[in-house]
Amino acid sequence: MTPGRLKFPKTLCLALCAAWLAGVGALAQAPETPSGVVARVFGNDIRLGDISPPERSRSEAKKRRPGTDYKAWLHDYRKKRLERRIWGEVTGRVLKERGLEPTAAEVEALVSFMAAKRLGRLSEFRAQRDKLERKLARSGLGPAGRKRLEEHLATVEKLIAHELEQRKWGRSIPDYAEIQRRSAERVARVTVRRWNVNKALYEKYGGRVIFQQAGYEPVDAYRALIGEVRERNAVEILDPSFPDPFADMIEYLDIPHQYMPKDEADRYFSKPWWLGR
Repeated sequence: MTPGRLKFPKTLCLALCAAWLAGVGALAQAPETPSGVVARVFGNDIRLGDISPPERSRSEAKKRRPGTDYKAWLHDYRKKRLERRIWGEVTGRVLKERGLEPTAAEVEALVSFMAAKRLGRLSEFRAQRDKLERKLARSGLGPAGRKRLEEHLATVEKLIAHELEQRKWGRSIPDYAEIQRRSAERVARVTVRRWNVNKALYEKYGGRVIFQQAGYEPVDAYRALIGEVRERNAVEILDPSFPDPFADMIEYLDIPHQYMPKDEADRYFSKPWWLGR
């Protein structure tokens, strides 16, 4: 026997190896714990359960995406949810610091604006139809011009039919107006919050602004905010399987954009667009 070394019987070695392998297998197959902390933002824990899909969605996804496809889908889902959750926590802190959390009055103002727009939609479509029909009645239209107008008219006719069908459908549903209002309030709250966040960031950091359908975005301010959060180490990723939560945002900011004139950006953030200029 070599001095300083212990020699185990072969059967004991096999037993120990089997136990170790069983333990590794059990660890690999252990169910994920939704209470596991995956990130921390300003000292607040974000757990796996906070970014996981509902059980029903997971069951359906397992049927559609067996094996590795499901695992990839689940990880991608959680990654995106984690990014949104972190960005929400970071921007929420900005709102809190500047006292700009959406108020009931702000939400109500946008709900009223959307309701008025919805009521006027049918009249707007009909006015477009009348205008197109007058243009088509003129002489001297070439084949290409006539075809373009006819295609546009067909689209407007479909919009009118859809609007009438929606109104008819709504009248057949009990409490439809209340359901529609609750939906409008949810949309309005998200919209007001986004506008308030962008206003707060633009006022704090300034910089360039781009146009997007959901509203103007102060992209240089986004970058400055991310830099400040990183300097303060305010965001910790505790699960190494998740990447930098700001990587996708930085990639978006690096894309060449068409920037708005400063005076137009100043005017946009001076007053909510739904309140008029």
